[in-house]
Amino acid sequence: MKHTVGFLSLLILLLACKEENPPSGPPPPPTPKDPREYTWIIDTIAYPGSLQTLMRDIWGSSPEDVWIVGHNERGYGQMFHYNGTVWSATSLPFGPIDFRSISGFGAQDVYAVGGHLTLNPLPPPNILDSTLIVHYNGVSWTEMDVERTKGLWEIEGTGSDNLWVSGLYGALYHYDGVQWALDSVPSLFGPEAEWLIYGLGIKDDSVAYMLANAHVNAIATDYYKFLRRSSSTWEVVDSFLIGPGSLTSKWGVSDLWIAPSGEMYSCGADIFIWDGVQWTSVLSTTVFQADMDGTRNDHIFSVGPLATVHYFDGTGWTQLETHADTRWSFTGVWCNDDEVFIVGYDGNKTCVVHGN
Repeated sequence: MKHTVGFLSLLILLLACKEENPPSGPPPPPTPKDPREYTWIIDTIAYPGSLQTLMRDIWGSSPEDVWIVGHNERGYGQMFHYNGTVWSATSLPFGPIDFRSISGFGAQDVYAVGGHLTLNPLPPPNILDSTLIVHYNGVSWTEMDVERTKGLWEIEGTGSDNLWVSGLYGALYHYDGVQWALDSVPSLFGPEAEWLIYGLGIKDDSVAYMLANAHVNAIATDYYKFLRRSSSTWEVVDSFLIGPGSLTSKWGVSDLWIAPSGEMYSCGADIFIWDGVQWTSVLSTTVFQADMDGTRNDHIFSVGPLATVHYFDGTGWTQLETHADTRWSFTGVWCNDDEVFIVGYDGNKTCVVHGN
Protein backbone atom coordinates (compact mmCIF):
# COMPACT_ATOMS: atom_id res chain seq x y z
CA MET A 1 0.00 0.00 0.00
CA LYS A 2 2.84 2.40 0.78
CA HIS A 3 4.29 1.79 -2.66
CA THR A 4 0.90 2.54 -4.29
CA VAL A 5 0.55 5.84 -2.42
CA GLY A 6 4.11 6.80 -3.34
CA PHE A 7 3.51 6.07 -7.01
CA LEU A 8 0.32 8.17 -7.08
CA SER A 9 2.09 11.05 -5.35
CA LEU A 10 4.89 10.96 -7.91
CA LEU A 11 2.37 10.85 -10.80
CA ILE A 12 0.46 13.87 -9.44
CA LEU A 13 3.73 15.78 -9.04
CA LEU A 14 4.77 15.04 -12.62
CA LEU A 15 1.39 16.13 -14.00
CA ALA A 16 1.55 19.37 -12.02
CA CYS A 17 5.01 20.11 -13.38
CA LYS A 18 3.77 19.45 -16.90
CA GLU A 19 0.92 21.95 -16.44
CA GLU A 20 3.24 24.58 -14.99
CA ASN A 21 5.74 24.22 -17.86
CA PRO A 22 3.80 24.14 -21.15
CA PRO A 23 5.67 23.38 -24.38
CA SER A 24 7.95 26.23 -25.33
CA GLY A 25 7.37 28.26 -28.50
CA PRO A 26 8.31 31.60 -30.02
CA PRO A 27 7.76 34.39 -27.51
CA PRO A 28 5.02 36.92 -28.34
CA PRO A 29 6.29 40.14 -29.94
CA PRO A 30 7.00 42.90 -27.43
CA THR A 31 4.26 45.46 -26.97
CA PRO A 32 5.26 48.81 -28.52
CA LYS A 33 5.64 51.73 -26.19
CA ASP A 34 2.48 53.86 -26.22
CA PRO A 35 3.22 57.10 -28.16
CA ARG A 36 0.69 58.92 -26.01
CA GLU A 37 3.28 58.59 -23.25
CA TYR A 38 6.26 59.76 -25.32
CA THR A 39 8.56 62.59 -24.38
CA TRP A 40 9.00 64.87 -27.39
CA ILE A 41 12.22 66.61 -28.48
CA ILE A 42 12.26 69.12 -31.35
CA ASP A 43 15.44 69.97 -33.29
CA THR A 44 15.67 72.70 -35.93
CA ILE A 45 18.19 72.32 -38.76
CA ALA A 46 19.55 74.86 -41.25
CA TYR A 47 22.73 75.24 -43.28
CA PRO A 48 24.66 78.38 -42.20
CA GLY A 49 23.75 81.29 -44.46
CA SER A 50 21.11 79.28 -46.30
CA LEU A 51 17.64 80.69 -47.01
CA GLN A 52 16.09 77.25 -47.44
CA THR A 53 16.92 73.95 -45.77
CA LEU A 54 13.89 71.81 -46.59
CA MET A 55 14.39 68.14 -45.72
CA ARG A 56 11.48 66.05 -47.04
CA ASP A 57 12.04 62.38 -46.23
CA ILE A 58 13.46 60.26 -43.43
CA TRP A 59 14.68 56.70 -42.83
CA GLY A 60 16.70 54.96 -40.14
CA SER A 61 18.14 51.57 -39.34
CA SER A 62 17.89 52.42 -35.62
CA PRO A 63 17.35 55.49 -33.41
CA GLU A 64 21.14 55.91 -33.47
CA ASP A 65 21.30 55.87 -37.29
CA VAL A 66 18.74 58.17 -38.93
CA TRP A 67 18.99 59.98 -42.29
CA ILE A 68 16.99 62.92 -43.68
CA VAL A 69 17.14 64.22 -47.27
CA GLY A 70 15.65 67.07 -49.27
CA HIS A 71 16.30 70.46 -50.83
CA ASN A 72 18.66 73.37 -50.26
CA GLU A 73 18.62 76.41 -52.53
CA ARG A 74 22.39 76.20 -52.95
CA GLY A 75 22.02 72.79 -54.56
CA TYR A 76 24.58 71.01 -52.37
CA GLY A 77 24.57 68.79 -49.29
CA GLN A 78 20.86 68.00 -49.02
CA MET A 79 21.36 65.32 -46.38
CA PHE A 80 21.80 65.10 -42.60
CA HIS A 81 22.60 62.16 -40.33
CA TYR A 82 21.69 61.55 -36.67
CA ASN A 83 24.00 59.35 -34.58
CA GLY A 84 21.79 59.20 -31.51
CA THR A 85 23.14 62.48 -30.13
CA VAL A 86 23.51 65.16 -32.82
CA TRP A 87 22.49 65.92 -36.41
CA SER A 88 25.36 66.58 -38.83
CA ALA A 89 25.41 67.65 -42.49
CA THR A 90 26.65 65.05 -44.97
CA SER A 91 29.07 66.30 -47.62
CA LEU A 92 28.22 64.87 -51.06
CA PRO A 93 30.38 65.22 -54.21
CA PHE A 94 27.63 64.98 -56.82
CA GLY A 95 27.16 68.63 -57.88
CA PRO A 96 23.89 70.58 -57.73
CA ILE A 97 21.24 68.04 -56.68
CA ASP A 98 17.95 67.58 -54.88
CA PHE A 99 16.71 64.52 -53.00
CA ARG A 100 13.12 63.37 -52.72
CA SER A 101 13.20 59.99 -51.00
CA ILE A 102 15.42 57.71 -48.90
CA SER A 103 15.12 54.08 -47.81
CA GLY A 104 17.34 51.18 -46.83
CA PHE A 105 17.76 47.63 -45.62
CA GLY A 106 20.35 48.12 -42.88
CA ALA A 107 23.01 50.52 -41.68
CA GLN A 108 25.29 49.48 -44.55
CA ASP A 109 22.70 49.42 -47.33
CA VAL A 110 20.91 52.77 -47.82
CA TYR A 111 19.57 54.39 -51.02
CA ALA A 112 18.50 57.97 -51.79
CA VAL A 113 16.93 59.27 -54.99
CA GLY A 114 16.22 62.65 -56.57
CA GLY A 115 17.65 64.66 -59.41
CA HIS A 116 20.70 66.34 -60.87
CA LEU A 117 19.98 70.03 -61.42
CA THR A 118 21.30 71.90 -64.48
CA LEU A 119 20.48 75.28 -66.01
CA ASN A 120 18.33 75.07 -69.11
CA PRO A 121 19.93 77.04 -71.99
CA LEU A 122 16.48 77.37 -73.61
CA PRO A 123 14.00 78.06 -70.81
CA PRO A 124 11.34 77.45 -69.69
CA PRO A 125 11.82 75.62 -67.44
CA ASN A 126 14.81 77.37 -65.93
CA ILE A 127 16.16 74.18 -64.30
CA LEU A 128 16.43 70.73 -65.88
CA ASP A 129 16.05 67.75 -63.56
CA SER A 130 17.56 64.33 -64.38
CA THR A 131 17.87 60.98 -62.61
CA LEU A 132 19.96 60.62 -59.44
CA ILE A 133 20.35 57.41 -57.40
CA VAL A 134 23.00 57.15 -54.67
CA HIS A 135 23.97 54.29 -52.34
CA TYR A 136 25.58 54.17 -48.90
CA ASN A 137 27.64 51.08 -47.97
CA GLY A 138 28.26 52.05 -44.35
CA VAL A 139 31.38 54.07 -45.22
CA SER A 140 30.58 56.44 -48.10
CA TRP A 141 27.92 57.53 -50.59
CA THR A 142 28.44 56.74 -54.29
CA GLU A 143 26.32 57.49 -57.35
CA MET A 144 24.90 54.40 -59.05
CA ASP A 145 25.17 53.86 -62.79
CA VAL A 146 21.76 54.43 -64.38
CA GLU A 147 20.43 55.74 -67.68
CA ARG A 148 19.34 59.29 -66.94
CA THR A 149 15.81 60.40 -67.72
CA LYS A 150 13.72 62.62 -65.44
CA GLY A 151 14.07 63.34 -61.73
CA LEU A 152 12.99 60.70 -59.25
CA TRP A 153 10.39 61.01 -56.52
CA GLU A 154 9.88 57.68 -54.71
CA ILE A 155 11.86 54.59 -53.68
CA GLU A 156 10.44 51.32 -52.32
CA GLY A 157 11.42 47.66 -52.29
CA THR A 158 11.50 44.36 -50.44
CA GLY A 159 15.31 44.20 -50.48
CA SER A 160 18.36 45.40 -52.37
CA ASP A 161 17.66 42.76 -55.04
CA ASN A 162 14.10 44.01 -55.62
CA LEU A 163 14.15 47.79 -55.51
CA TRP A 164 11.96 50.23 -57.45
CA VAL A 165 12.24 53.98 -57.99
CA SER A 166 9.85 56.28 -59.84
CA GLY A 167 9.47 59.90 -60.79
CA LEU A 168 8.45 62.52 -63.33
CA TYR A 169 6.86 61.72 -66.70
CA GLY A 170 6.74 58.01 -65.97
CA ALA A 171 10.38 57.54 -64.98
CA LEU A 172 10.49 54.03 -63.49
CA TYR A 173 13.49 51.80 -62.72
CA HIS A 174 14.04 48.38 -61.17
CA TYR A 175 17.20 47.16 -59.42
CA ASP A 176 17.88 43.41 -59.16
CA GLY A 177 20.97 43.73 -56.98
CA VAL A 178 23.29 43.98 -59.99
CA GLN A 179 22.04 46.72 -62.29
CA TRP A 180 19.27 49.28 -62.80
CA ALA A 181 16.90 48.80 -65.73
CA LEU A 182 14.22 51.10 -67.12
CA ASP A 183 10.79 49.51 -66.78
CA SER A 184 8.07 49.83 -69.39
CA VAL A 185 5.13 51.96 -68.27
CA PRO A 186 1.92 52.26 -70.29
CA SER A 187 1.00 55.66 -71.72
CA LEU A 188 -1.28 56.88 -68.96
CA PHE A 189 -1.95 60.49 -69.86
CA GLY A 190 -2.01 62.73 -72.92
CA PRO A 191 1.07 64.62 -74.17
CA GLU A 192 -0.20 67.87 -72.65
CA ALA A 193 -0.11 66.47 -69.13
CA GLU A 194 2.67 66.89 -66.57
CA TRP A 195 2.59 63.55 -64.82
CA LEU A 196 4.26 61.81 -61.92
CA ILE A 197 4.46 58.35 -60.37
CA TYR A 198 4.14 59.49 -56.76
CA GLY A 199 3.48 56.25 -54.89
CA LEU A 200 4.99 52.75 -55.00
CA GLY A 201 3.93 49.67 -53.05
CA ILE A 202 6.05 46.53 -53.46
CA LYS A 203 4.48 43.28 -52.26
CA ASP A 204 7.10 40.79 -53.48
CA ASP A 205 9.22 39.93 -56.52
CA SER A 206 6.20 39.64 -58.81
CA VAL A 207 3.51 41.99 -57.45
CA ALA A 208 3.78 45.77 -57.16
CA TYR A 209 1.45 48.76 -57.17
CA MET A 210 1.78 52.41 -58.22
CA LEU A 211 -0.16 55.65 -57.94
CA ALA A 212 0.19 58.17 -60.77
CA ASN A 213 -1.05 61.73 -61.14
CA ALA A 214 -1.25 64.21 -64.03
CA HIS A 215 -2.19 67.88 -63.91
CA VAL A 216 -3.62 69.64 -66.97
CA ASN A 217 -3.40 73.40 -66.54
CA ALA A 218 -5.69 74.23 -69.44
CA ILE A 219 -8.72 72.67 -67.72
CA ALA A 220 -7.57 72.93 -64.08
CA THR A 221 -7.93 69.19 -63.60
CA ASP A 222 -5.88 66.48 -61.86
CA TYR A 223 -6.12 62.89 -63.08
CA TYR A 224 -5.23 59.93 -60.83
CA LYS A 225 -4.61 56.29 -61.70
CA PHE A 226 -3.97 53.18 -59.59
CA LEU A 227 -1.95 50.39 -61.27
CA ARG A 228 -0.96 46.84 -60.44
CA ARG A 229 2.01 44.96 -61.87
CA SER A 230 2.01 41.19 -62.31
CA SER A 231 3.71 38.97 -64.89
CA SER A 232 5.93 41.93 -65.85
CA THR A 233 2.95 44.03 -67.00
CA TRP A 234 1.41 47.16 -65.49
CA GLU A 235 -2.39 47.36 -65.69
CA VAL A 236 -4.72 50.19 -64.63
CA VAL A 237 -6.96 49.02 -61.77
CA ASP A 238 -8.94 52.22 -61.22
CA SER A 239 -8.94 55.98 -61.87
CA PHE A 240 -10.64 59.25 -60.92
CA LEU A 241 -10.24 62.98 -61.49
CA ILE A 242 -10.37 66.10 -59.38
CA GLY A 243 -11.46 69.23 -61.19
CA PRO A 244 -14.39 71.58 -61.64
CA GLY A 245 -17.43 69.75 -60.25
CA SER A 246 -15.48 66.74 -58.93
CA LEU A 247 -13.65 66.86 -55.61
CA THR A 248 -13.87 63.28 -54.27
CA SER A 249 -10.79 61.02 -53.99
CA LYS A 250 -11.05 57.25 -54.33
CA TRP A 251 -7.69 56.83 -52.60
CA GLY A 252 -4.99 58.98 -51.01
CA VAL A 253 -3.27 61.44 -53.31
CA SER A 254 -0.11 61.88 -51.18
CA ASP A 255 1.54 58.48 -50.77
CA LEU A 256 1.27 54.68 -50.83
CA TRP A 257 2.53 52.49 -47.98
CA ILE A 258 2.58 48.75 -47.31
CA ALA A 259 2.63 47.73 -43.65
CA PRO A 260 5.05 45.00 -42.48
CA SER A 261 2.04 42.69 -42.08
CA GLY A 262 1.04 43.25 -45.72
CA GLU A 263 -1.87 45.71 -45.53
CA MET A 264 -1.64 48.49 -48.14
CA TYR A 265 -2.56 52.07 -47.25
CA SER A 266 -2.74 55.34 -49.13
CA CYS A 267 -2.95 58.74 -47.52
CA GLY A 268 -4.20 62.19 -48.43
CA ALA A 269 -7.30 63.98 -47.17
CA ASP A 270 -8.31 60.54 -45.86
CA ILE A 271 -6.31 57.46 -44.93
CA PHE A 272 -7.47 54.52 -47.05
CA ILE A 273 -6.84 50.76 -46.91
CA TRP A 274 -6.91 48.41 -49.91
CA ASP A 275 -8.75 45.09 -49.46
CA GLY A 276 -7.76 43.64 -52.83
CA VAL A 277 -10.92 44.90 -54.52
CA GLN A 278 -11.47 48.50 -53.45
CA TRP A 279 -10.13 51.34 -51.30
CA THR A 280 -11.96 52.09 -48.04
CA SER A 281 -11.48 55.22 -45.93
CA VAL A 282 -10.41 54.43 -42.36
CA LEU A 283 -9.76 58.01 -41.21
CA SER A 284 -10.94 61.40 -42.47
CA THR A 285 -8.63 64.26 -41.55
CA THR A 286 -8.83 68.05 -41.74
CA VAL A 287 -5.42 68.29 -43.41
CA PHE A 288 -3.69 66.14 -46.03
CA GLN A 289 -1.56 63.36 -44.55
CA ALA A 290 1.79 63.25 -46.36
CA ASP A 291 3.50 60.06 -45.14
CA MET A 292 2.99 56.90 -43.09
CA ASP A 293 5.16 54.37 -41.26
CA GLY A 294 4.71 51.60 -38.71
CA THR A 295 6.16 48.38 -37.37
CA ARG A 296 2.96 46.30 -37.08
CA ASN A 297 -0.78 46.65 -37.72
CA ASP A 298 -1.35 48.13 -34.26
CA HIS A 299 1.53 50.64 -34.33
CA ILE A 300 1.17 53.05 -37.27
CA PHE A 301 1.89 56.79 -37.64
CA SER A 302 0.75 59.29 -40.27
CA VAL A 303 1.93 62.90 -40.55
CA GLY A 304 1.02 66.04 -42.45
CA PRO A 305 0.78 69.86 -42.51
CA LEU A 306 0.08 71.98 -39.42
CA ALA A 307 2.39 69.67 -37.44
CA THR A 308 -0.28 66.97 -37.58
CA VAL A 309 0.46 63.45 -36.28
CA HIS A 310 -2.04 60.60 -36.09
CA TYR A 311 -1.45 57.22 -34.43
CA PHE A 312 -3.26 53.88 -34.90
CA ASP A 313 -3.11 51.38 -32.02
CA GLY A 314 -5.06 48.59 -33.71
CA THR A 315 -8.39 49.86 -32.43
CA GLY A 316 -8.66 53.50 -33.42
CA TRP A 317 -6.78 56.59 -34.60
CA THR A 318 -5.61 59.27 -32.16
CA GLN A 319 -4.18 62.69 -32.97
CA LEU A 320 -0.98 63.14 -30.95
CA GLU A 321 0.21 66.37 -29.36
CA THR A 322 3.93 66.80 -30.02
CA HIS A 323 4.03 70.50 -29.01
CA ALA A 324 5.51 71.39 -32.41
CA ASP A 325 4.61 74.77 -33.90
CA THR A 326 1.73 74.46 -36.38
CA ARG A 327 3.81 76.41 -38.92
CA TRP A 328 5.75 73.19 -39.50
CA SER A 329 4.54 70.99 -42.34
CA PHE A 330 5.46 67.37 -41.60
CA THR A 331 6.50 65.43 -44.71
CA GLY A 332 8.13 62.19 -43.52
CA VAL A 333 8.06 59.72 -40.62
CA TRP A 334 10.14 56.74 -39.51
CA CYS A 335 9.65 54.63 -36.38
CA ASN A 336 10.55 51.49 -34.50
CA ASP A 337 8.54 49.93 -31.65
CA ASP A 338 9.62 52.50 -29.07
CA GLU A 339 10.62 55.71 -30.88
CA VAL A 340 9.48 57.88 -33.78
CA PHE A 341 11.23 60.55 -35.86
CA ILE A 342 9.21 63.05 -37.91
CA VAL A 343 10.73 65.50 -40.43
CA GLY A 344 9.20 68.66 -41.84
CA TYR A 345 9.83 72.32 -42.60
CA ASP A 346 8.34 75.82 -42.35
CA GLY A 347 9.52 77.15 -45.73
CA ASN A 348 12.98 78.13 -44.48
CA LYS A 349 14.22 75.64 -41.89
CA THR A 350 13.84 71.95 -41.24
CA CYS A 351 12.60 70.46 -38.00
CA VAL A 352 12.86 66.91 -36.68
CA VAL A 353 10.44 65.86 -33.93
CA HIS A 354 11.67 62.87 -31.91
CA GLY A 355 9.32 60.97 -29.61
CA ASN A 356 10.46 58.30 -27.15
